[in-house]
Amino acid sequence: MKYLIILFVSIICIGVGVKFVSSNYKTKLLIDNEKKIKYYFWGMVLSICGVVSYFLYFVFMFYKQTQTAKLFGDHVAFSNAINENINLFSGFAPLFAIFMISAVVFAFCQKRYKILKSGLKGERATQKTLLKLPADYTILSNVSIKYEDKVAEIDNLILSPKGIVIVETKSYKGTLRGKEEDSEWSFTKISNQGKEYTSSIKNPLKQAKRQTYILSQILKENNINCWIDSYVYILESQCYVSSEKIFLDERSLIHKIVSSGKENALNGVDIDRIKNILKNQQ
Repeated sequence: MKYLIILFVSIICIGVGVKFVSSNYKTKLLIDNEKKIKYYFWGMVLSICGVVSYFLYFVFMFYKQTQTAKLFGDHVAFSNAINENINLFSGFAPLFAIFMISAVVFAFCQKRYKILKSGLKGERATQKTLLKLPADYTILSNVSIKYEDKVAEIDNLILSPKGIVIVETKSYKGTLRGKEEDSEWSFTKISNQGKEYTSSIKNPLKQAKRQTYILSQILKENNINCWIDSYVYILESQCYVSSEKIFLDERSLIHKIVSSGKENALNGVDIDRIKNILKNQQ
């Protein structure tokens, strides 16, 4: 019975960990990155707790039974203890199953945690850069938007008298290669051991373009038609993608934002209306 109780507790711990991950994954575009990071952190913790609690019980029971038998010098008791522990070893199969489930949950959470941690660092660096814009430029960060069945999260949205600019931030320590029209780009990274790894990432230009479309549809529904454009700001990377919408340094990004748009595209009333519309989207 105790064995089943501990097994049940272990499964509950892992189940809660999986719940943290799945609830975050299903709503991944509706919460900010700081909350996502917390979800994945606790997903890692809980996935470990399930295995640790069950494993410690397993070791404790084995130690308790064998040591008790040795203490009293009762060979029959010792033999019975060994036989009981053979039954304990039969619990290795569910222990191994729990371990494998936890390992998968932990690996997934750890990978997402590192990615989001790096992304959050990039977003904060971008926000600091955007503070150098003129005083009449309003900066909104981590803006969730939804139109019909399409959802997106905008890293930085800038409202100004000239219109609206979306800035999608990407922070990769490595080399990016691809074309503007590609759906995916190749990402090459060299590990601390000197090994080269290549993977693919979604084209952030298309991601920003999608955000622009969703936002424009939301504004049209509210009878607001204005100039909107999007740019990608890439940090800590060598980028070999030719596009006038990609920026690698803050000076060129700021210059592009200030020089873009149409004069008198938005007035103060329009900007307040847009802010309220976006607030209702959250």
